Amino acid sequence: RLIKSKDEVRKINEEKFACKMELASTVQQIALLEERQGNIGKAIERCEEAVALRKEVSPEVDESSLTLLNALGRLYSHRSVGWYKEALNNFEKVYEVKSELHDGEDHIDVVPSINNIAYVHGELGNHRQCLNLSDRAIDICTTGRGISKETVAAYT
Repeated sequence: RLIKSKDEVRKINEEKFACKMELASTVQQIALLEERQGNIGKAIERCEEAVALRKEVSPEVDESSLTLLNALGRLYSHRSVGWYKEALNNFEKVYEVKSELHDGEDHIDVVPSINNIAYVHGELGNHRQCLNLSDRAIDICTTGRGISKETVAAYT
C-alpha cells in the first residue's frame, strides 16, 4: 500500500524529527569527546554537523540550540584554531536569543554570553570593547544583588 493516511504521514514525520534531534545530540556528544582528547579540528567538524542536523529539523535558533552554538563558538575560539570572527558570530547569536527571552533586559542569563563576546574581542585586540563588555557583565551581576563592584574585583 503506497498511499498513507494523514495520521501515518504525521507519525512518520514525527519519528524523523525525533531521530534527527537524537542524532544531533549524539554527534554533539562525540564532538565533546573529540575536544577532550585534543582533536579540536574533528570536534569542530562534529559540532558543525550537529548544527546542520538541528537546522534541518528547526531552522530557527531556539533555547535548546544555544548550548550547541556556545560549544561551536568555544571551539572556533580555541587558540589552536583562532577563528575568532566565527566564534563571535556564534556568541552574538546566543546573546541575541537569550536577550530576546528576557525582553531585551539585562538579565543574569545573558552574562555568560557577554563574557564570551568580551573574551573574543580581547583575542582580536579590541581591548577597550573587551573591558566595556566585562564592566557591563559586572554591572548586571551586581545590580540589585547586594554585591559591590569592589567585592567582585577582590575575588577576581
